[in-house]
Amino acid sequence: MTNFRRTTGRIAVSSGLFPMPKFISPSPGPIVLSILPRTMKSIEALKAGAPAILAAYAKNETSDPRALRTLQDERLRHVVAHAAANVPFWKRRFARFGIRPTEVRSIKDLAALPPLEERDLVDFGDDMVTDGTPDAAWFTSHALDVPERLVRVDPKARRERVADELRHVAWTGLDWRTPRAALVGRSESGDILDGPGGKIRAALRSGVWLHAGRADEDDVRAFTARAARAKSGLLTGPPSALERVADACETGAAASGAAPYRPQAVQSWGEPLTFERRQRLEIALGTRVFDAYRTRETGEAAHECAERDGLHVTMERVLLEFVRGDEPVADGEDGELLVTVLDNLAMPLFRYRIGDVGCRVPAGIACACGRTSERIYVTDGRTASLVTSPSGQRVHPDWFEWLFEEIPGILDWRVHQEAPAALTLSVVRGAAWQDEAERWIHEALLGVDRAFRITIAPVDSLEAPADGRRRRVLSRAPLAWNGL
Repeated sequence: MTNFRRTTGRIAVSSGLFPMPKFISPSPGPIVLSILPRTMKSIEALKAGAPAILAAYAKNETSDPRALRTLQDERLRHVVAHAAANVPFWKRRFARFGIRPTEVRSIKDLAALPPLEERDLVDFGDDMVTDGTPDAAWFTSHALDVPERLVRVDPKARRERVADELRHVAWTGLDWRTPRAALVGRSESGDILDGPGGKIRAALRSGVWLHAGRADEDDVRAFTARAARAKSGLLTGPPSALERVADACETGAAASGAAPYRPQAVQSWGEPLTFERRQRLEIALGTRVFDAYRTRETGEAAHECAERDGLHVTMERVLLEFVRGDEPVADGEDGELLVTVLDNLAMPLFRYRIGDVGCRVPAGIACACGRTSERIYVTDGRTASLVTSPSGQRVHPDWFEWLFEEIPGILDWRVHQEAPAALTLSVVRGAAWQDEAERWIHEALLGVDRAFRITIAPVDSLEAPADGRRRRVLSRAPLAWNGL
């Protein structure tokens, strides 16, 4: 696997093991931490090889963009050669679509490969793994629209991903050793969960933990109290879980008269961070919110800097494409995101349709922070959360949020679209529900498209997803590119 060190020029890359220089801190960090937590986290970071990777990332951040793309191409060729020699699935797929691994020079040479789908990971997962990878870890991914799928990550890739997360903590203005409050990773009792955590990651990200998918409101309030006592400077989690913390901080402080939990920075990931959500969180929590693009397949692939004008891509580890159907789109235009993973030899993924909609910021628009890596916007979030009407209108889930917020008596809801014309709305009704609300819902949806067939199904409750994220819209209809 290709790893980092200093070479000629300003790009750090090699094929050897991580060097182990003296410990460095990637950020001066304004927070003053006690000696013991700093020392313990520094030791764990050294054991994981993080300082060397952080030093390489720092050198690359202001490199010539052409050098970063050259690094991407070098790592791509390495992973393609490995997959062709060691992974049965890719041996067959390369042969079937006429890909000659020795002739691959850039992602353009893989254009004949159809995008890899989530379904492929379910159906062919065992065949996509490099046999005999020592100490590779299995991670479980869950989605509402596909069965459980497994992603295998090798130890070197895990170290790179942990280091990438640590440097992004520094981008928020905090020392990366700052204690944190995390809304994923462990059960409420503190046990490390299979998948979201891992011993190396848990050691480096020590702090206060809560698995939001398994927590009630009392658990959330207790979590905020523990975070305040632990002086957890960084709060991190999906926006819907962060909103629960914001609610608990406001109501808990009002009820007890105590000062609410106030983190020094917030990291959001896993769900779209809309302007309204960011504003709500920043007002309630009294600090800045930084968005991150993090998936089980890629790790933390992109993150906002202090400018918060798009997410900087970790080009050393991932290579991104934006397509409509199978055709590439111009920079600045919305498309489905395809990911090629460059850091994981245990389970290579090429042109994986990860299920999000976004765009690449045109290369000529530089970020004021001075970093030269490409930037992206995740504009519409998950493709499976976008309803496409029979006439081809794309309806964002926020539109449904706004609709149901205006109708009294709705405690919870979920939208399912099995076909372009077929919408089923599951609604949990409260005491304020009025029968004429059904007419209001029909009129609003028929105003979008008269061809909708709408079914409103009263239910007693809606099961929360295991990972705690709120997915209220699920569509199986083909995606359209006309927005509403």
